[in-house]
Amino acid sequence: MHDVIKLGLRLLLFTLVGGLLLALTNALTEGPIAAQRTELASAARRVVLPEADSFESMELDDPGAYPAITDVMRAVCTDGSDAGYVFTLAPSGYNGAIYMTLGVNAGGAVTRLTIDSQTETAGLGTRVADSDFIDQFTGMAASTKALERGVDTISGATVSSSAVKNGVRQALTLAETLGVEPNADPTLKEVTPLTPREDDLKAILPGLTGISELSPYVLLGEYRDITRVRRALLSGGVSAYIIDVSPNGFGGLIDMQVVIDSAGTIVTLKILSHHETADRAAITVNSADFLNQFQGILADEAVIGAVDTVSSATVTSNALKLGLAEAARFYQAFLASGAMEGGAAQ
Repeated sequence: MHDVIKLGLRLLLFTLVGGLLLALTNALTEGPIAAQRTELASAARRVVLPEADSFESMELDDPGAYPAITDVMRAVCTDGSDAGYVFTLAPSGYNGAIYMTLGVNAGGAVTRLTIDSQTETAGLGTRVADSDFIDQFTGMAASTKALERGVDTISGATVSSSAVKNGVRQALTLAETLGVEPNADPTLKEVTPLTPREDDLKAILPGLTGISELSPYVLLGEYRDITRVRRALLSGGVSAYIIDVSPNGFGGLIDMQVVIDSAGTIVTLKILSHHETADRAAITVNSADFLNQFQGILADEAVIGAVDTVSSATVTSNALKLGLAEAARFYQAFLASGAMEGGAAQ
């Protein structure tokens, strides 16, 4: 009897210690996990509605009417005008929630749908992330009628693809309630025309004819600072790649644009915006002497790491190198082998 009591006390002690350790682990990881989710959601919003400069959270009057919608944000341009809306969705699929982000522009068209994460059956339900399926949404009028007419479910994955359609249906229903006038925009399915900022690329990429978006799925994984990836279409069927990356510098995020050609060489590194205020930090991000060291070198993490930092602006120069190294890793993993072409991740 005495041995039974001792054994029971030991088991109780082990249970208490195990419970405390689990509680401590949860307390330590809860914050970082929440921060990562916030960053991933922010990246997804920029992918589906890249013309927006900022996003403002909105309250739903009747959230019970839209169970698949977890968040709605009004997208705003730099001049304060409306860019549209971004909907964060989590409809129930075959094996659980399918987490998605949908963009609707101010012109009344669906700009893009991304499948951010899902646990559907491999080879079946996971096909909802294939470009053949999600590209059906791009450019269509932001209306439930257009959804029913223009988007087919996937044979063999009816439950999963119907769940995606259901989530989008709720978002488009709400969009119409918010005053969006549905209007198809087929040009969204075509090569994106050059903007004034992108037009500058013609000087460094002779024969540039247009720029197309590539799949955003991989952006929401280990490449946490990459915000956008595009393929530059050149005459003669040659491609180069434009990778936007935003590492954290001395004063905040540094928005960079890296251009890598089909041979894996860094064509240019351009700083789009930054918040560096310290003298040496601000000088570094605007220093042609520092930035030009990367021009013409291989998009290889080791080669980039060998470039000297600026001793009086270590944080800033290291941030630039880390952002560039991340772009290089992404290029080597997905672009050098041609694994991502035509907007789809294979």
